Amino acid sequence: MSTYTIDGFNFDLPLNTEQIKALAKFHREQLHNAVYHENEQIGSVGISQRAKIAAFLTSLDSQSRSHFYDTYNNELKGLAGFDDTPADSHSHEKEMNPFILFVGLAIVAVVLYFAFVAHITPTT
Repeated sequence: MSTYTIDGFNFDLPLNTEQIKALAKFHREQLHNAVYHENEQIGSVGISQRAKIAAFLTSLDSQSRSHFYDTYNNELKGLAGFDDTPADSHSHEKEMNPFILFVGLAIVAVVLYFAFVAHITPTT
């Protein structure tokens, strides 16, 4: 069994899911600090994180690499508040009331009538 260290986290081979999640949480905290505190630039923090991960993943086989990426990315999505519901889901939206839509269109029609048509006087 061999170990590899990324940002103070020791990764045992084979990979442990809890270790990957802990690293994702740590990276999320680093990005949060870079965004809300002006001591670091978020781009340099993100690039350094990805470079460390890429260097580690070169030593893994494709199946372990896929497992790491899936676990790491899903944990970051979960920490960011993203869920896997479809984008066209209408569960949180209310439908528009047709009556209110009709009243709004009627008001627009009356305003346009009095703005343009009422000022035209018939000549006979």
